[in-house]
Amino acid sequence: CLSLLWRAVKVTRKEKIDVVITYDPLTLGMIGVVVKLLFRTELLVEVNGHYKNAKSSDLVTGSKTSIVKKWLVNSVGYCSLFFADCVKLLNWNQFKEWHHILKYRKVVMFHDFVPVKQFQGRASDDGGVLCIGYPFYTKGVDILLEAIRSLKDDFPALELKIIGHCN
Repeated sequence: CLSLLWRAVKVTRKEKIDVVITYDPLTLGMIGVVVKLLFRTELLVEVNGHYKNAKSSDLVTGSKTSIVKKWLVNSVGYCSLFFADCVKLLNWNQFKEWHHILKYRKVVMFHDFVPVKQFQGRASDDGGVLCIGYPFYTKGVDILLEAIRSLKDDFPALELKIIGHCN
């Protein structure tokens, strides 16, 4: 974290940076906030998952450590979104999670879905889905599993391959 911050400061010292774009509201979001405040640049924070109410096992186990982690995730996320000049979301559910702060921010929203008709199938293509993602619940892999289960009767040859990590 500190090495990323140090690299960002070095780059910003060498050349004028108009905008800092961070991929998440957590670690990178906070680095973006520091760079924004130090060098008076604009900050765009991307929210590419559901962080606030993440169902990952280490956030909902109920232990004191988990409660502190969840509080920390929410606090850091809130702080980086508070300082953001613009926030990029994927869907309305993300807006609902952070609505108390996002209603005062410029928000742009576009999903990462690509229509499958944009791709040419191969004659040997039996159909399949490859998911590469971590953390499991933040990326919505649990939702993907349910979707694939609901399609299995209509598409029995459909395969799902998952590359990633889940506790």
